[in-house]
Amino acid sequence: MASGITEKPKRRLPDLPRLAAYNILDKAGATGMKLERLLMDWSVRENPNDRDRAFVSELVYGVTRWTRGLDVVIASVSSRPPKEISRQTLTILRLGAYQLMAMDRTPQHAAVNETVELARADPKAVKSAGFVNALLREIIRRGLAGQAIPRVAERLRRTAAPPHIRLGEKLSFPDWMTLRWVKRFGTDGAERLMEALNGRAPVNFRINTFKISPEDMERRFPEWSINAERLDFAPSTYRLIEGKITPSSQVFTDGYVQPQDAGSVLAATLIGAKPGETVADFCCGVGVKSGAFAMEMNNRGKIICVDNVPAKLFTLRRNMRRLGVKICVQTAADVSKPWPFKGRFAKIFIDAPCTGTGVLRRHPEGKWNTTVESLARMSELQADILKNAAESLAPGGVLVYAVCSIEPEEGVDVVNAVLAGRNDLQRDDIKKSHPSLARFLNADGDLFILPGHEEMDGFYATRLVKKKGGA
Repeated sequence: MASGITEKPKRRLPDLPRLAAYNILDKAGATGMKLERLLMDWSVRENPNDRDRAFVSELVYGVTRWTRGLDVVIASVSSRPPKEISRQTLTILRLGAYQLMAMDRTPQHAAVNETVELARADPKAVKSAGFVNALLREIIRRGLAGQAIPRVAERLRRTAAPPHIRLGEKLSFPDWMTLRWVKRFGTDGAERLMEALNGRAPVNFRINTFKISPEDMERRFPEWSINAERLDFAPSTYRLIEGKITPSSQVFTDGYVQPQDAGSVLAATLIGAKPGETVADFCCGVGVKSGAFAMEMNNRGKIICVDNVPAKLFTLRRNMRRLGVKICVQTAADVSKPWPFKGRFAKIFIDAPCTGTGVLRRHPEGKWNTTVESLARMSELQADILKNAAESLAPGGVLVYAVCSIEPEEGVDVVNAVLAGRNDLQRDDIKKSHPSLARFLNADGDLFILPGHEEMDGFYATRLVKKKGGA
C-alpha cells in the first residue's frame, strides 16, 4: 500500500458564462435589481466576447421570462415543490432546465454536468448537487428536453385550476396580472398579449440626422454589416433585419444611430418640438427622447433634462456628446415634489416612471417584481408628477404624459384624475395635430399601443394643453 498523504482531487471550476448567468439571476432574486443593469455591470467588468455575452444574456432573460413554466416542469419531476427548494438551488435547476428545453445548440450532457458544477461551487447549494443532477436527468428521461416550455407546461397544468391560472402557468405570468388581462381583453386577447410579451423584441433605431441622412445611412449599411427596413410610421426609424448594433458597434459609437423602440419615437413626436423653443424633459433618464427632441429642434433652443438619478444624467451627457446634441441642460431634481424654479415652460414631456408592463419582453423581471400594491404606489407617484408638471406649464403650453405601461391606472386614469381637478388643462386633439397617428389612438384620443402592434412595445401617451390665461 502506498504511504504518504494523498491529495484530494481539485474540484473543477464551473463554466464561467454559466456562473455569470447564475450570479446575475441570484443577485436579481435577492435584490430586485434590473437584469439590464446587472448584465451591463458584468459586461463592463469582464469584457466578454460576443459569444459569451450572447450566451449569458440568453440564459438570464430566458430563465426569467419562463420562470413559472420552468417551475411547473421542475415540480413534475421533483419530490419537493419548488417553494420548498432554496432560492439558490431553484435558480440552478431553472438554468439547467432552460438549457435542456430551450437551447438546442447546448449538448444535454453539458447542460447537466455544468449545472451540477454550479451547485457544487455555491456553499448554499453544494449539498443539493446530487438532487440537481437527478432532476435534470429525469427531465431528459421523460423526453421533455428539447420541447417548448409553454407546450410542456400546458400539458402538465392542473386541469381543475381556473382558466387564468392555467394560462399563467402555460405562458409564465403571475396570476394577478393574467386575471386582470383576461378580464380586460378576454382569454384569447390576453393570450395574444402574453405571447407578444414573451417574444424577442426587435432592434429599432433612430437615425441621427445631425451626422448622416437616411439615404446616406442606407448606402453605408454594408459597411457596418447591417441590413434594416425603414418604418413608414415613425420618423427616421428603422428595424434591424440582419447584423447587430451594440454599444461597441462603430455605427453606435460614432453617433449615427440611437436605439429606440418605434413606440417611444411616436410618443416623442407628440410634443412637437421646434427650433428655438425651450422644452422640459421630466424623468429624462439617459436622454433617448431628449436626443429626438434635439433633432426636431435642429440643435437650436434649449432642453432642460430633469431626473432624480445623477448617474442617469452622467450617462445622458455622454450620450449627447456621442450624438452631437448641444442644447441639453441637466438638472437633478425629484419632479414628484413641487418644481423648485419659478419659471414656466411652453413644452413639457413627462416620461413617467411606471411598472413597465408594456416592455416586459425587454425587462421580463417586471413580471415578478410588479405587484398590485406597487401598481397603486406608482399611480400615486405619477399623479404627483403630472400635477407638478401642470403647475410648471405656461398658459398656452403643451404637456405630453407618457408611460411604457398598458395599465389604465398608470395612463388614462392618472390623466383623467388630474384633469378633473383643473379647469385650465384639457386634452389636445392628437388626430388633428398628428393625423398620421390616427390608427394608434384609443377611444379617448390618446396614443395607446399594445405590445406586438407593428412589433412595437406597449406605450400610452396623451397630449394636454393649458388654456391661455390659465393659472
